Amino acid sequence: PRTLNFDLEDAKRRLTKNTRAIEVVHLFGLPCDMQAICDFAKEKGLLVLEDCAHAHNASINGKYVGNWGQIGAFSCQGSKVLPAIEGGTGVGIRCSSIRPRPACRARRPSRPSRPRAWRSAI
Repeated sequence: PRTLNFDLEDAKRRLTKNTRAIEVVHLFGLPCDMQAICDFAKEKGLLVLEDCAHAHNASINGKYVGNWGQIGAFSCQGSKVLPAIEGGTGVGIRCSSIRPRPACRARRPSRPSRPRAWRSAI
């Protein structure tokens, strides 16, 4: 659409039986139409993931972005609206609003992130 934000009508056309979630990106401080997106997601049994890095402090009807879906993310990489070199924040994790699954729990990776040769050199 005109805002370059999430296009729900396009998402409806692209929905397949394998679709499990919708990732919404709020751009330029302009929130997406979250009420319509959340209604559609609930109807189809999909998770809603919000990328809010370009819309800090934006709200819709008094509700801040990052609180509409099951997960809201605010990355703070150098090119973002609120840069902090690297890093970010995850908010609004509400696994109780969906079917309980192990993927809802944060867990430590089973494999080290660096190759063994790197670990021995450090």
